[in-house]
Amino acid sequence: RVNLLFVFLPLLFWAYHKIINEKKWRYLIYLVFLTNISASTAGNLPVFLTPYLLMLLYFIYYLVVHKPNKDVLILLVKQNLIFGIVIFLSNLYWIYPLYHYLISLYIATNGATTIFKALNVGTFQDHLRGIGQWAWRAEHLFAKYYPFSEKYDQPFLQITTYLLTIISFIYILPSRFLKRVDKDNHLKTFFAILSFLSLILLAGNKGPFGFVFDFLYQHIPLFKAYRETFAKFTPL
Repeated sequence: RVNLLFVFLPLLFWAYHKIINEKKWRYLIYLVFLTNISASTAGNLPVFLTPYLLMLLYFIYYLVVHKPNKDVLILLVKQNLIFGIVIFLSNLYWIYPLYHYLISLYIATNGATTIFKALNVGTFQDHLRGIGQWAWRAEHLFAKYYPFSEKYDQPFLQITTYLLTIISFIYILPSRFLKRVDKDNHLKTFFAILSFLSLILLAGNKGPFGFVFDFLYQHIPLFKAYRETFAKFTPL
């Protein structure tokens, strides 16, 4: 179900992008449908908040770039409020039992303080290779999560994994290098910022930018749920 959510992530963003830019309510219906077939019976709260984190970041970016006038801003706020209420109510059949489960888990683990954390396992370089949760080289209790991590440093894997990350950022280059015309430079810029931000956050408190996540983790209660950062931010 986690993979299903991430497969649907581009479609979820597409529907939200349409709502924000075209102000057409039918896309809200599409979004409600997509959230129900991709995220129902969710079990991991921070994972299933990923699409809404993406939407929130885009909404903030849209306001900064487009600077809408007062009337448009009111309409956008109204749309997002209605969107939030409808999404919440339409998914309540799994949100309600999940809420009770998470509360009981929170109480049983002394405020989640006894749950294991993976904020500094693996290496920062592994996360730059885009190998996601495979970058976790550590053990949990008595067994290695990924025993084949000993093979990660083979030259072939080093070259191919770094190369895949580099290729994924080619779209940032100016159009004249790619021999194409950009139809939406704002959107390209947004995804460039999102990608770099994700690379920083998915590494947890490791690497030169580890202080960013460490600050968020210590001062924003919601981030206490992000105990395995690479599992939540890699999809972005």
